[in-house]
Amino acid sequence: MEKKPRLLDKKKILISSNSMLNIKILDQSLKSIDEYDSITENNMVKFLAKAFIYEPKLAIIAHDSMFDNVEYAKHVRNNPDFIDLPIICISNPLKKENLSIKRKIANLNINYLTIPVNNSELTKFIRQFLDN
Repeated sequence: MEKKPRLLDKKKILISSNSMLNIKILDQSLKSIDEYDSITENNMVKFLAKAFIYEPKLAIIAHDSMFDNVEYAKHVRNNPDFIDLPIICISNPLKKENLSIKRKIANLNINYLTIPVNNSELTKFIRQFLDN
């Protein structure tokens, strides 16, 4: 019989969102991944503090605006400790004319999904980063 990881043994996924619906969707998707535990924070300063404390294996930023997501990701990437931390941003689709945000996404090496996202797609996408 396989032993389930204890709470303290679980690796962390750090989540930031300004929407309770997004947080619930993310939590639901992450329940199928036993060895990971999610930590939620919507304040940028506290988000960065929790990144230092918990040393997450993945950061998910799911604000309504991709601009807000990129700002969070930029602050994470500015710290050398988190240069290699996988970051997934989830937001409304980008407009074609928004080239500056698209360049920032590429420069910061972040991955993004657009709303709506279904649970199985999200879980598969998250597992991709956690298995590497």
